[in-house]
Amino acid sequence: MIAFVGAEEQGLLGSAYYAEHPSFAPGRIAANINYDSGNIWGRTSDLSMLGYGKSTLDQVVIEVAAAQGRTVKPDQLPDRGYFYRSDQFNFARIGVPAMYLKTGSEFIGRPPGWGVEQILFHEEHYYHQPGDEIRDDWDFAGMVEDARLGFEVGLRVANAGEMPVWYPGDEFEAARRQELEEVSKAEEDPSGKYASWREEVRAAESAFAAMARAQGVKEAFLAFAAEDAVLNRNNRLIQGRQAIKEYFENQTLKDVVLEWSPEFIDVAAEGDIAYTYGNYQFSARDADGKLLEDKGIFHTVWKRQADGSWKFVWD
Repeated sequence: MIAFVGAEEQGLLGSAYYAEHPSFAPGRIAANINYDSGNIWGRTSDLSMLGYGKSTLDQVVIEVAAAQGRTVKPDQLPDRGYFYRSDQFNFARIGVPAMYLKTGSEFIGRPPGWGVEQILFHEEHYYHQPGDEIRDDWDFAGMVEDARLGFEVGLRVANAGEMPVWYPGDEFEAARRQELEEVSKAEEDPSGKYASWREEVRAAESAFAAMARAQGVKEAFLAFAAEDAVLNRNNRLIQGRQAIKEYFENQTLKDVVLEWSPEFIDVAAEGDIAYTYGNYQFSARDADGKLLEDKGIFHTVWKRQADGSWKFVWD
């Protein structure tokens, strides 16, 4: 499938929307091959791969490039964080092995350094400026070769017996594992109950966070705590909804802001217990007005109540 996503410069909005509303399960997407702009200066003996060293896509690209007589280089400007600033990042976030193929810098028939000079000159004088228009002196031969390389990589991935994987320990490996497990569970549960349960828990998390923003952290925690809920705060267990109420009433912090979003959701086979985890950010001011900030990983256990709603029993 080819997707032309928009609003990249406004915050990767197009690819973010697709990642949130994919045409099919992310665990069924073998890979994402991203192109963002093209080579307008001619053929190169190399190319740059953003995402090199992160997944088994490396070897596929290396083999196809070698067949073209070219070498593959990692990101030549890693300090700029380009992998996290272009559309493949949103695919990686949902677990899809992804890469971004960029123009090489060693142009055939040109002296060393010529390519870098052209690229930097273009960025300074044309990129995102009124003069960035098609010109007669552009040479599309390198762009064509890059396109053929991407096509061949996609063809090999599509025809392979196994899908690409993130290397062990990569930051996106866990997301991929979850999506593959969901595909497996969906195949085992054609009725779709598991997916429905996960969406229920996701909705509970969303409503929990929204209430914390709108009405305050105390009100949200009391509203979503089960009677037997337990909070773990600084290695202290606060057991029971009444104790949780007293805990928040005794707080002297002001301007408390707590933001969080689940990155993983799983539900037990019976659909009565679920757990979530993800990143949180906290800020508040103490009695003296000093700003306090914290961030980390949250872990919440949810339990379905007798009325069918979800309440947390551990946070």
